[in-house]
Amino acid sequence: MTPQEYCKQKTKESHSSFLTAFIFLKKEKREALTALYAFCREVDDIADECLDHEIASRKLNWWREEIERLFKSEPQHPVSKALHPFISHFNLSKNYFIEIIDGMEMDVKFNRYESFEQLELPNQTVTDPNPSHVLAFRRFTSDQVVLFNRVQCDEIRKHSQA
Repeated sequence: MTPQEYCKQKTKESHSSFLTAFIFLKKEKREALTALYAFCREVDDIADECLDHEIASRKLNWWREEIERLFKSEPQHPVSKALHPFISHFNLSKNYFIEIIDGMEMDVKFNRYESFEQLELPNQTVTDPNPSHVLAFRRFTSDQVVLFNRVQCDEIRKHSQA
């Protein structure tokens, strides 16, 4: 199985409606976003499924090390190998990946927050769209995807109380 095939399988397992928009992208952007989404699934699965805090932290630390390897062109994991060609092409920042891992770490560590300042980090990670992530995402999208998403959201609004 190639790294890209691994990522496709990982994303399909999520059964996310988010993936529907990918079909409108050109192959290069679709593969890049598939790899990026597979990375998010990998680290999110650790936060969601690993009940032992110590083990979850070790696994997330492994991913931090893997991101370092990725940005040194030495990836080991199939997801990182699939991401590698897109790092420089789309000018992806190592910090984006670390922030996502940090957000997952917060899910693993915190049941309670002692101050509002501790809430700042999750708002800058995958739990809420960070403006820099949204702008980076725009580099991958096409006008067709934006239109599709708008139509999809309009339909959802018609049938919901939102």
